[in-house]
Amino acid sequence: MKIKKILGSLILLSAVISILFIILLNENGFCYWAELNAEVRTLQKHLKKLQIKKIELEDYKNNLENNIFYTEKIAREKYQMAQESDYIFLEVENKNV
Repeated sequence: MKIKKILGSLILLSAVISILFIILLNENGFCYWAELNAEVRTLQKHLKKLQIKKIELEDYKNNLENNIFYTEKIAREKYQMAQESDYIFLEVENKNV
């Protein structure tokens, strides 16, 4: 009688462990879901950064197209351009010092 109870308990326990193992560790189980969920969070963060970058680039483009002062500022600062009426001063290094 006692042996049947112990055997029944072992069979039930092994069945529960097997079912949990199948649920948690198969290709569609909880571990796989957790990996996919982490990947989704990473991709969402990356998407948010890209959306912010897109807005910045759209603002930059809009300023270049519609704001002559901004365009002139970029031309002077980034491309070192000057107007015909501007004086240009060059710094000369003294090699004797």
